Amino acid sequence: MTGRLEFRVFGPRLGRPRAALLWNHAETGRSERVDTYFVGLDAARSFKLRDGHTLELKRMRRDIGDYQLWEPAGQCELPAARAEIVKALQGARNLPPFFRPGRLDGRAIALAFNGAGYRTVPLRKCRFRFDIGSCQAEITRIARHGRPACWTVAIEGRDVDELRWWRSTLGLRGRPN
Repeated sequence: MTGRLEFRVFGPRLGRPRAALLWNHAETGRSERVDTYFVGLDAARSFKLRDGHTLELKRMRRDIGDYQLWEPAGQCELPAARAEIVKALQGARNLPPFFRPGRLDGRAIALAFNGAGYRTVPLRKCRFRFDIGSCQAEITRIARHGRPACWTVAIEGRDVDELRWWRSTLGLRGRPN
């Protein structure tokens, strides 16, 4: 299996799963950045601009029980020429037309996606990562337009049985992905 299985919940507080991670597991990383998501009609493809400098594409391959199998489908450091972007995002269908000649920066990419009918959603994220067994977990605080929007808690890995165990242990059983 390529890619990883992911289970993510969103909520205003998510106190129990956040506390379970913070109190019982060592933090292995922390980052803060603005990710701009380009939301289109195909929810199985996720285009994201990381901090205005890297265009990424992820594909959701299929559902496996309550989990989604996601795999990276390429990324491109910006600024870049259209040909570099197309090559880096191997197999990306329906890329918006990048009308501007020359090298494209994050602003030009956002304008192209907007012009092709995608909705642009910039989110500031403060992410805390944890290693839990052979899986990873993260707590993310999301803000939009400078205002707190919500929290997410995610677990990801390759073993469905271990993910189920962590989902139950963290108090996420019964919540939709």
